Amino acid sequence: MDKPGQVIEGLDIEGDIVIRAPRVTVRNCKVRGMRGINSSRGLIDCTHRSVRDARIEFCELFVDARWPSAYYAGVQGHHMRVYRCYIHEVVDGVGIMNPHERKSTSCLIEGNLIENLTYFTPVSHQSDRRTHNDCIQHQGGSWDVIRGNYLSANPSPAVGVGLKANASPRPNEFASSNSVPGQCIGITPVLSTVTNCQIRDNWMKHGAQSVNVIRGHHHGTNVGRIEGNRFLGGNPSTFLAGSKQPRSIVITPDMSVTGIRTSTGPDHISRNVNGAGKPVTIWRIKLS
Repeated sequence: MDKPGQVIEGLDIEGDIVIRAPRVTVRNCKVRGMRGINSSRGLIDCTHRSVRDARIEFCELFVDARWPSAYYAGVQGHHMRVYRCYIHEVVDGVGIMNPHERKSTSCLIEGNLIENLTYFTPVSHQSDRRTHNDCIQHQGGSWDVIRGNYLSANPSPAVGVGLKANASPRPNEFASSNSVPGQCIGITPVLSTVTNCQIRDNWMKHGAQSVNVIRGHHHGTNVGRIEGNRFLGGNPSTFLAGSKQPRSIVITPDMSVTGIRTSTGPDHISRNVNGAGKPVTIWRIKLS
């Protein structure tokens, strides 16, 4: 799509969409991928340098079971609004990134349902030979809002190998929790620093941890705010603080987040709670 202001609506697409112009809208479409993909890409790709004010609304994005893929994400890119979409049967739901202006992303990811991530092993494109599954991954940028989504980092029961107990090199990461060895939201600044990001009012379940904020290559300045989220559990128990405990939020000690304590403990400030409405524990640990 290379025409500014172009709108496509109400289509069922066997293939994917690449946006190369500003103010493009994709509305009320099904996008289901295609055969033969052997490199990472989005069912809707907004990574081109010309993308501005892209709108992906009321769409269903998934990889058709006839051509399962260890490479497809739902949406990838920058300067986009992903609103009220159902994203499933993909390795990752949404990837926030800008390979051209690495600190400029300005995304709104709001009101989406992302679940049933496709976990594959073995794969050749990851050093640990397994897919890294996240509902939303932020790789660097600024002024992004992730708000009001329901995110379940569970393995797809239909595609991939995620429900097999021996599928993972670390099978205890699935166990009875039905989680993928990734997260609902991952802040992984590999392209640039992450600043002024707002993660608020989301409901999250499953994942090795539901949220993690790690240094990556750029720890930089304050990441932003993580507040008002509800964590519904399903995280595998890991040996922490002398006993096996689930970890819903992990922030490495060198990352700064407004309102989040710098040591491990319950969150009494930013209103991040568990399913019973009680403060969730913030783990300030280094992920191995």
